[in-house]
Amino acid sequence: MYFGTATNQEQWNDTKYVDIMLEQFGSLTPANVQKWMFTEPEEGVFNYTAGDAFADFAAEHNQILLCDTLIWHQQYPSWLDQKNWTKDALLDVIDKHVYSEVSHFKDRCFSWNVVNEAFNEDGTFRESLFYNVTGTDYIATAFKAAARADPKAQLYYNDYNIEFPNNKSAAVENLVKSLQAQDAKIDAVGLQAHFIVNKTASEAQQQQQMQAYIDLGVQVVISELDVRFESLPPSEALLAQQTVDYEASIQACINVGKQCMGISVWDFVDTYSWVPTTFAGNGDACLWYSNYTTIPAFDGVVSVLKAAGVESTCASSAAPTTLTTEKYANSTATEESTYTEWVTTCPEATTIVVVTCTKAVCQPATVTFTGPTTATFTGPKPTATVAAESLAPATSAAPSVVPQGGASGNVVMSGLAGFAAVVIGLFL
Repeated sequence: MYFGTATNQEQWNDTKYVDIMLEQFGSLTPANVQKWMFTEPEEGVFNYTAGDAFADFAAEHNQILLCDTLIWHQQYPSWLDQKNWTKDALLDVIDKHVYSEVSHFKDRCFSWNVVNEAFNEDGTFRESLFYNVTGTDYIATAFKAAARADPKAQLYYNDYNIEFPNNKSAAVENLVKSLQAQDAKIDAVGLQAHFIVNKTASEAQQQQQMQAYIDLGVQVVISELDVRFESLPPSEALLAQQTVDYEASIQACINVGKQCMGISVWDFVDTYSWVPTTFAGNGDACLWYSNYTTIPAFDGVVSVLKAAGVESTCASSAAPTTLTTEKYANSTATEESTYTEWVTTCPEATTIVVVTCTKAVCQPATVTFTGPTTATFTGPKPTATVAAESLAPATSAAPSVVPQGGASGNVVMSGLAGFAAVVIGLFL
């Protein structure tokens, strides 16, 4: 399970903000720069400069990149509204835009929010440029184009108020089945989880709805979590309720197991929250106040993650399935060193133990990955094989790894990301 945040590049001049972001979170979602108005400001003219900078930052800091958003009724370029489109012409433009953008970021994005907020609250399709011209065909067109462009990326439909049973969530279930019937790849449903304190769906309701999606053969993600107060300052009772509400979403995700791939908050500090500018008088929705102290619910989030044992999934209970020990010449000293890769696989995770030895001194380290995993361990090239029994008792050290699709460096799992056993190498 990853635990991440949405963010905007203009906030990265705030060093306190960046320090917390990189310490606490394991995935980043670009809040704006990959949206259509920025990536194709003129028809057929693509600009990925800001998106590339975001992706490079994520890779440099070993963050999973969750890409967002391809098709939405907001934040698309004005030239789309300046033409009288035929159905075929608009579908062609959608196909070309999605294919170009996803191709450009191929192998860098773990996932894409392909289509965002296509439904009204009653479960009917939202009237938008795309729906009014193409009916529902724009949705399958977008998913198919994204899958052609990057078959490895996880593709999901994303919306709000679909986290619990209602007409809108039932409509999303029908959409999933429709896309599957059209052979359009859809891997997950994104649950925005923009909640209001004391009006949040219960843990049981959220788990029930997650399971309903999972039963259709897709996974789920909590994609934009925050829990806002409708008036400020809140009472002590409402502060306590905010903790309950945050915990409900996270516990529901944990309860359905690995089919809930991860959790993202829609920014983490109130200074940069979307809530006050969208809902006048509302606020304090994020896990950090504007002064960078944590809200009471933060401790509840950590407690839920710790109690679930996500931090050490499979590491201590499962027996190893493979054990490979190889010897290589130390490139900086005359002694020979030993490289051991010990892989333990279980339904929830893959645990990799790396041991390096110089004569009788061995240093192991453990990294836990969730989901489909590949990783390349750096170091001198092995040249021979020695028996595992020759390894001496060991002390702790950190491995150097290169996750496929990410940058090299020591893996450090800390903060919320560490508690959630954040995915480092999810790319197949």
